[in-house]
Amino acid sequence: MQMSALRMMAERIRSAPNPIAKGREVLLEEYAKTSGVQETRVSVSAEFELKRSMVVQAAYESLFGGLTAFSGLWLEVADLPPEIISATEASAASMAGGLASALRKISPRSLETADYILRADIEAKAMGRERYLGSIRRHVPGVGYAVSVRKRYHENQDSFALLDNDGRKTFILGDGCGSAKYASLASHLAVREAAAKSCNGIDSRAICEISRLMKSLLNDEVVRAAAGENGDSGISTLIAGLVESGRTRVFKVGDSIPFISYNDAEIDLLEMLANDFLMRGVIGQGNDLQENEVEVYEREEGRLVLTSDGVTNYLADAAVEIARLTSLSTDPVIVGECLLRSVLRNQIAWNHSDDVTILVQDGT
Repeated sequence: MQMSALRMMAERIRSAPNPIAKGREVLLEEYAKTSGVQETRVSVSAEFELKRSMVVQAAYESLFGGLTAFSGLWLEVADLPPEIISATEASAASMAGGLASALRKISPRSLETADYILRADIEAKAMGRERYLGSIRRHVPGVGYAVSVRKRYHENQDSFALLDNDGRKTFILGDGCGSAKYASLASHLAVREAAAKSCNGIDSRAICEISRLMKSLLNDEVVRAAAGENGDSGISTLIAGLVESGRTRVFKVGDSIPFISYNDAEIDLLEMLANDFLMRGVIGQGNDLQENEVEVYEREEGRLVLTSDGVTNYLADAAVEIARLTSLSTDPVIVGECLLRSVLRNQIAWNHSDDVTILVQDGT
Protein backbone atom coordinates (compact mmCIF):
# COMPACT_ATOMS: atom_id res chain seq x y z
CA MET A 1 0.00 0.00 0.00
CA GLN A 2 1.36 3.40 -0.95
CA MET A 3 2.38 5.74 1.88
CA SER A 4 0.04 8.42 0.55
CA ALA A 5 -2.93 6.06 0.94
CA LEU A 6 -1.85 5.16 4.49
CA ARG A 7 -1.57 8.83 5.41
CA MET A 8 -5.04 9.52 4.00
CA MET A 9 -6.40 6.62 6.07
CA ALA A 10 -4.77 8.01 9.20
CA GLU A 11 -6.14 11.49 8.54
CA ARG A 12 -9.69 10.12 8.20
CA ILE A 13 -9.35 8.71 11.69
CA ARG A 14 -7.70 11.73 13.29
CA SER A 15 -10.39 14.07 11.96
CA ALA A 16 -13.36 11.87 12.92
CA PRO A 17 -15.61 12.90 15.87
CA ASN A 18 -14.97 9.46 17.40
CA PRO A 19 -11.51 8.29 16.25
CA ILE A 20 -11.81 4.88 17.94
CA ALA A 21 -15.12 4.03 16.27
CA LYS A 22 -13.88 5.34 12.92
CA GLY A 23 -10.63 3.40 13.17
CA ARG A 24 -12.43 0.17 13.95
CA GLU A 25 -14.80 0.76 11.03
CA VAL A 26 -11.84 1.24 8.68
CA LEU A 27 -10.11 -1.90 9.97
CA LEU A 28 -13.24 -4.03 9.68
CA GLU A 29 -13.59 -2.95 6.06
CA GLU A 30 -9.99 -3.94 5.37
CA TYR A 31 -10.30 -7.20 7.31
CA ALA A 32 -13.36 -8.22 5.30
CA LYS A 33 -11.25 -8.08 2.13
CA THR A 34 -8.64 -10.53 3.38
CA SER A 35 -10.40 -13.88 4.03
CA GLY A 36 -9.01 -14.09 7.54
CA VAL A 37 -5.75 -12.24 6.91
CA GLN A 38 -3.27 -14.44 8.75
CA GLU A 39 -3.91 -17.57 6.69
CA THR A 40 -3.40 -15.84 3.36
CA ARG A 41 -0.23 -14.73 1.60
CA VAL A 42 2.47 -12.97 3.60
CA SER A 43 1.97 -9.82 1.56
CA VAL A 44 -1.73 -9.75 2.50
CA SER A 45 -1.29 -10.42 6.22
CA ALA A 46 1.67 -8.05 6.59
CA GLU A 47 -0.11 -5.31 4.67
CA PHE A 48 -3.15 -5.60 6.93
CA GLU A 49 -0.92 -5.28 10.00
CA LEU A 50 0.70 -2.28 8.36
CA LYS A 51 -2.74 -0.67 8.10
CA ARG A 52 -3.64 -1.67 11.64
CA SER A 53 -0.44 -0.09 12.93
CA MET A 54 -1.23 3.17 11.15
CA VAL A 55 -4.82 3.14 12.46
CA VAL A 56 -3.70 2.45 16.04
CA GLN A 57 -1.16 5.28 15.93
CA ALA A 58 -3.69 7.68 14.40
CA ALA A 59 -6.28 6.87 17.09
CA TYR A 60 -3.65 7.38 19.78
CA GLU A 61 -2.42 10.67 18.36
CA SER A 62 -5.94 12.02 18.00
CA LEU A 63 -6.52 11.52 21.73
CA PHE A 64 -3.02 12.39 22.91
CA GLY A 65 -3.01 14.21 26.22
CA GLY A 66 -6.58 13.20 27.07
CA LEU A 67 -7.79 10.73 29.69
CA THR A 68 -8.71 8.23 26.98
CA ALA A 69 -5.13 8.15 25.72
CA PHE A 70 -3.79 7.75 29.25
CA SER A 71 -6.24 4.95 30.13
CA GLY A 72 -5.41 2.94 27.03
CA LEU A 73 -8.99 2.85 25.75
CA TRP A 74 -7.66 3.87 22.35
CA LEU A 75 -6.22 0.35 22.02
CA GLU A 76 -9.78 -0.88 21.50
CA VAL A 77 -9.46 0.37 17.94
CA ALA A 78 -7.42 -2.77 17.18
CA ASP A 79 -10.03 -5.20 18.53
CA LEU A 80 -11.99 -6.82 15.70
CA PRO A 81 -14.81 -9.24 16.66
CA PRO A 82 -14.40 -11.54 13.61
CA GLU A 83 -10.70 -11.89 14.32
CA ILE A 84 -11.33 -12.58 18.01
CA ILE A 85 -13.82 -15.33 17.12
CA SER A 86 -11.35 -16.93 14.72
CA ALA A 87 -8.53 -16.70 17.29
CA THR A 88 -10.70 -18.27 20.00
CA GLU A 89 -11.47 -21.21 17.74
CA ALA A 90 -7.78 -21.65 16.87
CA SER A 91 -6.85 -21.57 20.56
CA ALA A 92 -9.43 -24.26 21.39
CA ALA A 93 -8.14 -26.48 18.57
CA SER A 94 -4.57 -26.05 19.78
CA MET A 95 -5.49 -26.96 23.34
CA ALA A 96 -7.38 -30.04 22.14
CA GLY A 97 -4.20 -31.35 20.51
CA GLY A 98 -1.70 -29.75 22.88
CA LEU A 99 0.69 -30.89 25.61
CA ALA A 100 -1.88 -31.83 28.26
CA SER A 101 -3.82 -33.88 25.72
CA ALA A 102 -0.66 -35.66 24.56
CA LEU A 103 0.39 -36.42 28.14
CA ARG A 104 -3.01 -37.93 28.89
CA LYS A 105 -2.56 -40.32 25.98
CA ILE A 106 0.99 -41.48 26.69
CA SER A 107 0.90 -41.37 30.50
CA PRO A 108 -2.68 -41.56 31.84
CA ARG A 109 -1.46 -42.48 35.32
CA SER A 110 0.26 -39.12 35.66
CA LEU A 111 -2.92 -37.04 35.55
CA GLU A 112 -3.00 -36.43 39.32
CA THR A 113 0.68 -35.62 39.69
CA ALA A 114 1.82 -32.10 40.57
CA ASP A 115 3.92 -31.87 37.39
CA TYR A 116 0.97 -32.72 35.14
CA ILE A 117 -1.28 -30.21 36.89
CA LEU A 118 1.39 -27.52 36.58
CA ARG A 119 2.05 -28.27 32.91
CA ALA A 120 -1.68 -28.19 32.12
CA ASP A 121 -2.02 -24.87 33.93
CA ILE A 122 0.94 -23.40 32.03
CA GLU A 123 -0.57 -24.49 28.74
CA ALA A 124 -4.00 -23.10 29.60
CA LYS A 125 -2.51 -19.71 30.42
CA ALA A 126 -0.01 -19.69 27.55
CA MET A 127 -2.30 -20.70 24.70
CA GLY A 128 -5.17 -18.25 24.96
CA ARG A 129 -6.66 -16.48 21.98
CA GLU A 130 -4.01 -13.73 22.06
CA ARG A 131 -1.57 -16.26 20.61
CA TYR A 132 -3.70 -16.36 17.47
CA LEU A 133 -4.60 -12.72 17.04
CA GLY A 134 -2.74 -10.97 14.26
CA SER A 135 -1.23 -8.55 16.77
CA ILE A 136 -1.41 -7.62 20.45
CA ARG A 137 -0.44 -4.40 22.20
CA ARG A 138 0.18 -3.20 25.77
CA HIS A 139 0.68 0.33 27.04
CA VAL A 140 1.81 1.12 30.60
CA PRO A 141 2.07 4.92 30.88
CA GLY A 142 5.35 5.98 32.44
CA VAL A 143 6.86 2.54 31.73
CA GLY A 144 6.54 1.77 28.05
CA TYR A 145 4.78 0.16 25.12
CA ALA A 146 4.82 -3.31 23.57
CA VAL A 147 3.54 -4.61 20.25
CA SER A 148 3.75 -8.17 18.95
CA VAL A 149 2.67 -9.44 15.50
CA ARG A 150 2.46 -13.11 14.63
CA LYS A 151 3.59 -14.75 11.43
CA ARG A 152 0.96 -16.49 9.34
CA TYR A 153 0.05 -20.19 9.71
CA HIS A 154 1.24 -20.35 13.31
CA GLU A 155 0.57 -19.14 16.81
CA ASN A 156 2.71 -16.27 18.05
CA GLN A 157 5.66 -17.87 19.85
CA ASP A 158 6.83 -14.63 21.48
CA SER A 159 5.84 -13.53 25.01
CA PHE A 160 6.45 -10.28 26.86
CA ALA A 161 5.76 -8.33 30.05
CA LEU A 162 5.83 -4.64 31.04
CA LEU A 163 5.85 -4.06 34.81
CA ASP A 164 6.21 -1.31 37.37
CA ASN A 165 7.34 -2.81 40.67
CA ASP A 166 7.30 0.13 43.10
CA GLY A 167 9.33 2.31 40.77
CA ARG A 168 11.42 -0.46 39.19
CA LYS A 169 10.47 -0.56 35.52
CA THR A 170 10.76 -4.06 34.11
CA PHE A 171 10.79 -5.15 30.45
CA ILE A 172 10.81 -8.87 29.61
CA LEU A 173 10.82 -10.57 26.21
CA GLY A 174 10.91 -14.27 25.39
CA ASP A 175 11.07 -15.67 21.84
CA GLY A 176 10.18 -19.35 21.74
CA CYS A 177 12.52 -21.26 19.45
CA GLY A 178 10.43 -22.43 16.52
CA SER A 179 12.27 -25.74 16.15
CA ALA A 180 10.69 -26.90 19.45
CA LYS A 181 7.05 -28.04 19.45
CA TYR A 182 6.19 -26.31 22.72
CA ALA A 183 8.10 -23.11 22.03
CA SER A 184 5.10 -20.92 22.88
CA LEU A 185 4.78 -22.55 26.30
CA ALA A 186 8.51 -22.07 26.81
CA SER A 187 8.48 -18.34 26.10
CA HIS A 188 5.38 -17.89 28.30
CA LEU A 189 6.99 -19.78 31.18
CA ALA A 190 10.30 -17.92 30.84
CA VAL A 191 8.58 -14.53 30.90
CA ARG A 192 6.24 -15.52 33.72
CA GLU A 193 9.08 -16.71 35.94
CA ALA A 194 11.28 -13.72 35.14
CA ALA A 195 8.40 -11.38 35.97
CA ALA A 196 7.88 -13.12 39.33
CA LYS A 197 11.58 -12.91 40.19
CA SER A 198 11.83 -9.29 39.08
CA CYS A 199 9.72 -8.21 42.08
CA ASN A 200 12.79 -8.75 44.28
CA GLY A 201 15.40 -8.14 41.59
CA ILE A 202 16.96 -10.60 39.18
CA ASP A 203 20.46 -11.83 38.41
CA SER A 204 22.28 -14.49 36.40
CA ARG A 205 21.65 -17.14 39.00
CA ALA A 206 17.92 -16.46 38.85
CA ILE A 207 18.00 -16.79 35.04
CA CYS A 208 19.70 -20.18 35.40
CA GLU A 209 17.06 -21.25 37.94
CA ILE A 210 14.37 -20.35 35.41
CA SER A 211 16.16 -22.41 32.78
CA ARG A 212 16.32 -25.46 35.06
CA LEU A 213 12.61 -25.16 35.90
CA MET A 214 11.74 -24.96 32.21
CA LYS A 215 13.91 -27.98 31.47
CA SER A 216 12.14 -30.04 34.14
CA LEU A 217 8.66 -29.08 32.95
CA LEU A 218 9.05 -28.85 29.16
CA ASN A 219 12.17 -30.79 28.25
CA ASP A 220 12.16 -33.97 30.29
CA GLU A 221 11.74 -37.40 28.70
CA VAL A 222 7.97 -37.51 29.20
CA VAL A 223 7.35 -34.20 27.43
CA ARG A 224 9.78 -35.01 24.62
CA ALA A 225 7.89 -38.24 24.08
CA ALA A 226 4.63 -36.29 23.97
CA ALA A 227 6.18 -33.91 21.44
CA GLY A 228 7.43 -36.80 19.33
CA GLU A 229 10.83 -35.13 19.12
CA ASN A 230 14.35 -36.30 19.82
CA GLY A 231 15.64 -32.82 20.57
CA ASP A 232 14.46 -30.03 22.83
CA SER A 233 10.69 -29.73 23.04
CA GLY A 234 10.41 -26.33 24.75
CA ILE A 235 13.14 -23.66 24.65
CA SER A 236 13.19 -19.88 24.45
CA THR A 237 15.37 -16.80 24.36
CA LEU A 238 15.01 -14.32 27.22
CA ILE A 239 15.78 -10.66 27.84
CA ALA A 240 15.04 -9.05 31.21
CA GLY A 241 15.67 -5.31 31.51
CA LEU A 242 15.33 -3.52 34.85
CA VAL A 243 15.42 0.27 35.19
CA GLU A 244 15.74 1.73 38.68
CA SER A 245 17.43 4.63 40.49
CA GLY A 246 19.18 5.96 37.42
CA ARG A 247 20.63 2.60 36.35
CA THR A 248 19.64 0.05 33.72
CA ARG A 249 20.51 -3.64 34.05
CA VAL A 250 19.89 -6.12 31.26
CA PHE A 251 20.18 -9.93 31.35
CA LYS A 252 20.16 -11.71 28.00
CA VAL A 253 20.17 -15.29 26.72
CA GLY A 254 19.68 -16.05 23.03
CA ASP A 255 19.53 -13.99 19.85
CA SER A 256 16.81 -11.47 20.74
CA ILE A 257 18.52 -8.07 20.89
CA PRO A 258 18.20 -5.23 23.43
CA PHE A 259 19.21 -1.68 22.52
CA ILE A 260 19.66 1.36 24.74
CA SER A 261 19.47 4.94 23.51
CA TYR A 262 20.79 8.14 25.06
CA ASN A 263 19.13 11.32 23.82
CA ASP A 264 19.63 14.82 25.20
CA ALA A 265 20.69 18.24 23.98
CA GLU A 266 24.31 17.21 23.55
CA ILE A 267 24.28 13.57 22.50
CA ASP A 268 22.23 11.02 20.50
CA LEU A 269 23.65 7.53 20.88
CA LEU A 270 22.36 4.01 20.46
CA GLU A 271 24.14 0.95 21.84
CA MET A 272 23.36 -2.68 21.01
CA LEU A 273 23.52 -4.62 24.27
CA ALA A 274 24.75 -7.88 22.77
CA ASN A 275 28.05 -9.43 21.79
CA ASP A 276 26.58 -10.29 18.39
CA PHE A 277 23.44 -11.70 16.77
CA LEU A 278 24.35 -15.36 17.36
CA MET A 279 22.41 -17.87 19.47
CA ARG A 280 24.90 -18.84 22.21
CA GLY A 281 22.42 -20.34 24.61
CA VAL A 282 18.72 -20.73 25.30
CA ILE A 283 16.45 -21.02 28.32
CA GLY A 284 15.28 -24.55 29.11
CA GLN A 285 17.89 -26.38 27.06
CA GLY A 286 18.93 -29.97 27.75
CA ASN A 287 22.34 -28.93 29.04
CA ASP A 288 21.96 -26.74 32.12
CA LEU A 289 22.49 -23.05 31.43
CA GLN A 290 25.57 -21.69 33.21
CA GLU A 291 25.84 -18.24 34.77
CA ASN A 292 28.68 -17.27 32.42
CA GLU A 293 26.33 -17.92 29.47
CA VAL A 294 24.03 -15.11 30.62
CA GLU A 295 25.06 -11.80 29.08
CA VAL A 296 24.84 -9.01 31.66
CA TYR A 297 24.92 -5.28 30.96
CA GLU A 298 24.71 -2.34 33.36
CA ARG A 299 24.48 1.21 32.12
CA GLU A 300 23.50 4.67 33.21
CA GLU A 301 19.78 4.96 32.74
CA GLY A 302 19.06 5.37 29.04
CA ARG A 303 16.05 4.16 27.13
CA LEU A 304 15.53 0.47 26.41
CA VAL A 305 14.22 -0.98 23.17
CA LEU A 306 13.91 -4.78 23.20
CA THR A 307 13.47 -6.66 19.94
CA SER A 308 12.89 -10.27 18.95
CA ASP A 309 14.89 -11.59 16.00
CA GLY A 310 11.78 -10.95 13.92
CA VAL A 311 12.97 -7.33 13.96
CA THR A 312 16.73 -7.66 13.50
CA ASN A 313 16.46 -10.41 10.88
CA TYR A 314 14.31 -8.16 8.69
CA LEU A 315 16.12 -4.89 9.32
CA ALA A 316 19.80 -5.11 8.49
CA ASP A 317 20.03 -1.52 9.69
CA ALA A 318 17.89 -2.05 12.81
CA ALA A 319 20.25 -0.02 15.00
CA VAL A 320 20.16 2.90 12.55
CA GLU A 321 16.36 2.81 12.38
CA ILE A 322 15.95 2.60 16.15
CA ALA A 323 18.43 5.44 16.66
CA ARG A 324 16.52 7.57 14.17
CA LEU A 325 13.13 6.91 15.76
CA THR A 326 14.20 7.37 19.38
CA SER A 327 15.90 10.65 18.47
CA LEU A 328 12.67 11.90 16.87
CA SER A 329 10.21 10.96 19.62
CA THR A 330 10.10 10.29 23.35
CA ASP A 331 6.71 8.58 22.96
CA PRO A 332 7.02 4.77 23.13
CA VAL A 333 3.81 4.24 21.14
CA ILE A 334 5.06 6.31 18.20
CA VAL A 335 8.51 4.66 18.25
CA GLY A 336 7.08 1.13 18.56
CA GLU A 337 4.52 1.48 15.78
CA CYS A 338 6.94 3.20 13.39
CA LEU A 339 9.57 0.51 13.96
CA LEU A 340 6.95 -2.20 13.41
CA ARG A 341 5.95 -0.69 10.07
CA SER A 342 9.58 -0.67 8.93
CA VAL A 343 9.72 -4.42 9.62
CA LEU A 344 6.38 -5.13 7.93
CA ARG A 345 7.43 -3.32 4.76
CA ASN A 346 10.41 -5.64 4.48
CA GLN A 347 8.22 -8.69 5.12
CA ILE A 348 6.07 -7.59 2.19
CA ALA A 349 9.11 -6.99 0.00
CA TRP A 350 10.64 -10.37 0.86
CA ASN A 351 7.32 -12.30 0.94
CA HIS A 352 8.43 -13.89 4.22
CA SER A 353 7.35 -13.42 7.83
CA ASP A 354 8.24 -14.19 11.44
CA ASP A 355 6.87 -13.21 14.81
CA VAL A 356 7.81 -9.60 15.55
CA THR A 357 7.90 -8.22 19.11
CA ILE A 358 9.03 -4.76 20.18
CA LEU A 359 9.18 -3.26 23.69
CA VAL A 360 9.98 0.46 24.01
CA GLN A 361 10.64 2.29 27.25
CA ASP A 362 8.78 5.55 27.81
CA GLY A 363 11.20 8.38 27.12
CA THR A 364 9.33 11.18 28.87
